[in-house]
Amino acid sequence: MVCVCALVRFSLTTGSTHITLLVLFSVADSLTSQPQNWNFPGARGAWNLDFPKQLKWNVDQESPMAGEQGGKNGSKPLGPGGYPDTRLLSNPLMGDVVSDWSPMHEAAIHGRVLSLRNLISQGWPVNLTTADRVSPLHEACLGGHLPCANILIKHGAEVNGMTTDWHTPLFNACISGSQDCVNLLLQHGASPHPESDLASPIHEAAKRGHVECIETLAAHGGDIDRNISHLGTPLYLACENQQIACVKKLLESGAGVNKGKGLDSPLHVVARICSEELACLLMDFGADTRAKNAEGKHPVELVPPDSPLTQLFLEREGHVECIETLAAHGGDIDRNISHLGTPLYLACENQQIACVKKLLESGAGVNKGKGLDSPLHVVARICSEELACLLMDFGADTRAKNAEGKHPVELVPPDSPLTQLFLEREGASPLPELKL
Repeated sequence: MVCVCALVRFSLTTGSTHITLLVLFSVADSLTSQPQNWNFPGARGAWNLDFPKQLKWNVDQESPMAGEQGGKNGSKPLGPGGYPDTRLLSNPLMGDVVSDWSPMHEAAIHGRVLSLRNLISQGWPVNLTTADRVSPLHEACLGGHLPCANILIKHGAEVNGMTTDWHTPLFNACISGSQDCVNLLLQHGASPHPESDLASPIHEAAKRGHVECIETLAAHGGDIDRNISHLGTPLYLACENQQIACVKKLLESGAGVNKGKGLDSPLHVVARICSEELACLLMDFGADTRAKNAEGKHPVELVPPDSPLTQLFLEREGHVECIETLAAHGGDIDRNISHLGTPLYLACENQQIACVKKLLESGAGVNKGKGLDSPLHVVARICSEELACLLMDFGADTRAKNAEGKHPVELVPPDSPLTQLFLEREGASPLPELKL
């Protein structure tokens, strides 16, 4: 005789209350060809199975359990809170998430408003939970179903209920990105402050890029600088996941631009992932480019070799130590980017004298600039005598022509002492175009 294992879903009716029960049967194949009837004794009665048609719970009114829980008038026993006893029976051979799943959860996760209303009117408790403490409200928020969440809350659903994983309905709403559910929960007393660092709503919203959820949480007192050891701050998490809109919203809301994960600042993580847009955004809000992480490294030291982001750091700060470190690690000190030029050109343009000197000492090409515009051209325009002397000391070509066909001296402002410097260095004869 060959045995088969069948998973059968039955509907259990106890008065006006309907319970879904999953039962695992092992029956002989000879039994499956015709209806069979079995009785399973229970504490309050017996399960009657007319296989494969139906499963029925026959309540034994004379049983001790019936007498204990029933009212004096013989009414239906009530569960906690005065609700009909709708305890779900879990099969030990199956996972709890499956075995104690209810029609309430099913309706909530799929946004079935009418089904949910009917179940509540039949006596189903709105705070019915699974073995993992998952309530219908958790599922409604996870699905982003505002009407279902609203119905459940109106009927007394616990807005701060937690699962065994510390997930609250608010956390689930931030997973789905439903600002409406987030707002509804907060208006009905949900706490924006998690009891556990394992499930922070604002961190989840930041990680997933849900800007509206962050905005709503911040407006209701959510801590936008909350630092969780294994995650960091919401800003750090948003940077790590390259959620640019969330980074901007957090910064505009007052998040600390240098608060990250331990000693690792948001700018450190942005340097690692090499995001020029995020780096600009953080620097615009005052990010510290000289902050050191646990390894004693500055953000620029984490930038991948030959990345345009290196030029951005030089353009913004011009730190000599950064240049020295990058050069020592193989950074291309003559890298030419069309819209920026070379590091030397940028340093001259921003009058970073120490950086210009360090680049020249490190072997940077003194005449390599931005297109045909040499470093000496830009120095002539900004009229920096000190930089001009430095470039000339390293052999800058005073006769180089830019895209307009002009020599550096022709760009010097009228009556500038820099004109005299050019004459002293080169003499009047090589400059017939110069009109004094």
